[in-house]
Formats: sequence, structure tokens, C-alpha cells
Amino acid sequence: MKLGSARNVGLKNAGGKYIWFVDSDDFIQPNVLKLFYSELEKEKLEILHFDYMIFNGLDKRLHPYRVNYDLSICSGVKFYFDSHELWWQKGVEAWRKVYRRSFLLENNFFFAEKVMYEDVDYSFKVFAKAQRVKHIDLSPYCYRDNSSSITKIELSPLHLKYWLLLALRCERLQMQFISAQNVDSRFISVIDEYEGYLLGSIYNSLKIFNKENRAEYKTFLKDMDISLLRKYIPIKKYLYLKYSIIFKPLWR
Repeated sequence: MKLGSARNVGLKNAGGKYIWFVDSDDFIQPNVLKLFYSELEKEKLEILHFDYMIFNGLDKRLHPYRVNYDLSICSGVKFYFDSHELWWQKGVEAWRKVYRRSFLLENNFFFAEKVMYEDVDYSFKVFAKAQRVKHIDLSPYCYRDNSSSITKIELSPLHLKYWLLLALRCERLQMQFISAQNVDSRFISVIDEYEGYLLGSIYNSLKIFNKENRAEYKTFLKDMDISLLRKYIPIKKYLYLKYSIIFKPLWR
């Protein structure tokens, strides 16, 4: 069971008013739940966001990751686009927030299952909808820097598979946002930018893969229709993504 499936099971079966998705290899600082609960109740928040610590397995020390956020209550749109982090870092991690459970259930906010990087498109959805978000200047979460994680191991065709799946999820989400007509247009733009970034990363990776890696990549494409992504890259690069075994790039 991957993270998305496990989180959905927890979300559906939890009995409390609020939910915090803590990854199994990470840990939290003591005596934070009471403080969180008080803040969530007092401010009637849908999302409480916070900083975190990085646990380095080599030196066995905690290293802070902090950003100078505005500490006032705001909408998810304002929080996402007015924070000081880079656009691809903005509150993406599911474990970096405590949510009001009813807010997630009422909006049918569940994670994509059997995939990786499910936090990214999830964060777009929740911030686009939330009206009461607040950052608290604490680092209660301890993220373990795990060198065996798929996000840290050597680049492989499996990474490209999950990048493509993420790009397709983002494209479908963008279409939903456009159809709804009530989502801030900046989310449309940031998804455009992110999908272009993902496809560029896949293309650059394919160029350095050997024949065996490209063959494995192509097996993943059998169950995917990537035609939705055509608009994000030039036709030759698109064809290389789709037919990497028989095409070799003739351009630089």
C-alpha cells in the first residue's frame, strides 16, 4: 500500500475532528497536539501549516527548515501565492499541515492511489478551496532524510513513470479548475508551469538513459494516454517522449 491509499483509509476511518498525516519513518516533537488543537479551534481553521526539522541520519542531528511566513489567517489562494517559498515548495507536503477533517470529506479531497508524488496535486486542490489557513511559527514535525526513498535513489524509469502520472493528474485537475470557473487563474498558470517542468525533466532523463532503461520506460507507456500533454512541449520532444525506442533526438 502506497502513501495515498494509507492516507485515504485513515481519512475515511478517523474519529477525530482534525487529521494529521504523519509518515511512518518520521516523528513529531512532544506536547504539540494540545497546542494545535487550541489554535485550530480558536481560529476555526481548515488548514494549520507549520515549519519542520530535518533529521540527518549521518550526523544524527535535527536541522531546522523555516520560512518567514505571514502569521495571519488568510485564504488558501493568498497563502499559496503570497508566501516566500519557491512555487514548487509551497506547502506541498501533506505532513506539513493539520486539516479539519470535515473540510476534506465535504470536498471529496482524497489522495491519488498507487502512485508517488501524490502530495503535489493534492496541495493544489486544498489550497484552491480553503478559506481559513494559518501558518504557526513552530517546527513540530521531524522529517527523516531517508536515502533509500524513491525520491532520493538514483534516477530510473520508475521515476519517469510517476512523473508522467503526476503530469496527467495535474492536467485533469487543471481542466476541472477551468470548468469550475471559480478557481483563481494563478492556479491554472502554475499547473502549466509545473507540467512543462515535469515533461522537460522526463525528456532530459531519456536522453541520458541507455537502451534498457528506455525499453523499460516504454513498457510504462502502454497503459497511459499522454496526448493530453502534447501542448506543453515541441512536437519533436513530444514524439521522443512517446516513442523513445524508435526515435533519437536530431536536435539540440
